[in-house]
Amino acid sequence: MGIWAMWLYAAIRPRYGPGPKTAARAGFAWWVLYCLAKANWGPFGLVDPKVLLTLLAASLPALVLTAVLAAWPYEE
Repeated sequence: MGIWAMWLYAAIRPRYGPGPKTAARAGFAWWVLYCLAKANWGPFGLVDPKVLLTLLAASLPALVLTAVLAAWPYEE
């Protein structure tokens, strides 16, 4: 997920400019896409919805922090 978040950061950097704010946006946007992909497991009953929501909520700060830290040394 971190690699894809960095790809997204590299893609949006020309429009939003370099820096941690842009990296946080990329991390958040990738988290939303990740949540949409994983949310389909809840209705099938394969995963308890409470557990799924807890894991998705816990992954938000981890992914945003990963994107910010990975973008720090990034140069074009």
